[in-house]
Amino acid sequence: MDHVLTVESSEADSVSRLTWTPVEDRGVDYEGADLRLGDLGGVYLFECRTCPGRTYADRFDCA
Repeated sequence: MDHVLTVESSEADSVSRLTWTPVEDRGVDYEGADLRLGDLGGVYLFECRTCPGRTYADRFDCA
C-alpha cells in the first residue's frame, strides 16, 4: 500500500511551530480551519496501485 493522503486536525501555527511548516509558509500568520477529527487526530489514506480494482485502506488516529 502506498500512502496517498493525510488530513490532520491542525496545521502549523505562527505561535508554537510545533508542527511541520513548509519553508515558503514560514512567517505566515495562520487562521484555524476549525477542523476537528476525533480529539484533534488525523485520517490517512492508502492505495494499492498494483492490486486489481486499486484497493484502498484508511486509518484514523487520535492525538
